[in-house]
Amino acid sequence: MQAERRPSDLLAWIDSVHEEISATEEGRKRFRLEKGAAKLLMEEVRPLALFGIWLSKEHPELTVQPMANKDTPYDGILRSPSWTFEQRIEVSQATEGHHEHLRMRHLNEFGRAPSIGKIASVRERGKTAIKETLATAHSTPEIRANVYDLIRATAEKKLKKSYPQDMWLLIVFDDNVGFAVGQRLREDAVSELRAFFTECILALPWQLGAVFAIGSSGRIVIGEQLISR
Repeated sequence: MQAERRPSDLLAWIDSVHEEISATEEGRKRFRLEKGAAKLLMEEVRPLALFGIWLSKEHPELTVQPMANKDTPYDGILRSPSWTFEQRIEVSQATEGHHEHLRMRHLNEFGRAPSIGKIASVRERGKTAIKETLATAHSTPEIRANVYDLIRATAEKKLKKSYPQDMWLLIVFDDNVGFAVGQRLREDAVSELRAFFTECILALPWQLGAVFAIGSSGRIVIGEQLISR
């Protein structure tokens, strides 16, 4: 997992691993719960590959090396012959971890799960049991507002950490609902997101080299470098 690769090669490798594991129903269920290596693969390495593909538009020779362990204070290293440095980057998911886990459990047990909203659950004998939860209607603005709240909460959490000034931060958000119609991005939604990120996230007192956000599909990347190197 920690091999240095071109971003497109890294993404192809991730997709092949996912396809192999998901070839059976049991494999799909296990992968959804994303524990251990699977969790790192989908929550850190895949976003790094997608971000690297986006960066490759300006740096065609870019490579990505995931640091898939907790012994380093960063999640990956970006390298390019056009740079005189190695760029360290941390990846952070803009999700409610416990709720997302319950949503995947709901999908495994009932074959479907609401894309947003809380999953009904109760504590029984020291364990969390989920109840079948029907999807409720949410407007597109409500869906996007929920995404903004999650991005803001993630950013505020990261502000409390101490980082080297040259570190980059990549916040991953769910862009599968509210930002596109089919495969076509909604320009108004992307413009709204960009304005929010500029006014509410980039304006925070960061001590970082750059702050970016990337949609989980890789179709949306926003942010900017804060400190030149």
